[in-house]
Amino acid sequence: MMKTLLGAFLGLVIAFNLQAQCTPGANYADSTFGAWPDTTTNFPSGYANVYYQTDLNFKVPNDAGDIDSTFAGSTISSFSVDSVVGLPPGMSYTCNISSCEYAGGANGCAQISGTSPDAGVHNISIHITANLLIFGFPVPVPYSFEGYRITLEELAGLSEVKANGLKIYPNPVKDILTVSGEQGLRIEIYNSQGQKLQPEQMQGKVNVSGLENGLYFIRVISPAGSKSYSFVKE
Repeated sequence: MMKTLLGAFLGLVIAFNLQAQCTPGANYADSTFGAWPDTTTNFPSGYANVYYQTDLNFKVPNDAGDIDSTFAGSTISSFSVDSVVGLPPGMSYTCNISSCEYAGGANGCAQISGTSPDAGVHNISIHITANLLIFGFPVPVPYSFEGYRITLEELAGLSEVKANGLKIYPNPVKDILTVSGEQGLRIEIYNSQGQKLQPEQMQGKVNVSGLENGLYFIRVISPAGSKSYSFVKE
């Protein structure tokens, strides 16, 4: 039963971060407990060999009974994040508290970031120790939480695009990027941090004049799947 309790509460206790310190979201402070995003929404996808950064906010309850009535009145005194396993090579985490130790009732944030060459789905497990006060006695309980993942997609050059019958031009581009290929293609534009900059649209003329100069990525979506390609805005 205790492991069930911890399994429920430690889904919200994932502490990741890195050099760029995050600030806990004030909109989560009044929550009883939770993690944002949860494992259903999960972390956003990114690209191999492109810098990636994402945040996670979490709130832990004071009373274990908020999660399981069996433990009503038992205090969650503290927890610590011991390790994060499965991050893509080149990525790391840092808690917003350098010790990665939090008191019960705390809300905080964490961040994953870095650049990894390994495309694919990376399943992540978090190993923590929770300290519960059971009948007034501290009880440390280790637990491993699984369910988060980061998906990194391959990038392809424009020479490969042309070979597959898809055309994306000109590259570099100043104002209008043209995408043409099989019927029904949809496209999205992302920056080098994996953030979507424009709503999804059908293939054709894409106005990129408002983008700053630099490297960007266009995701081409078809019934067979999706693939991302790089272009330079000048």
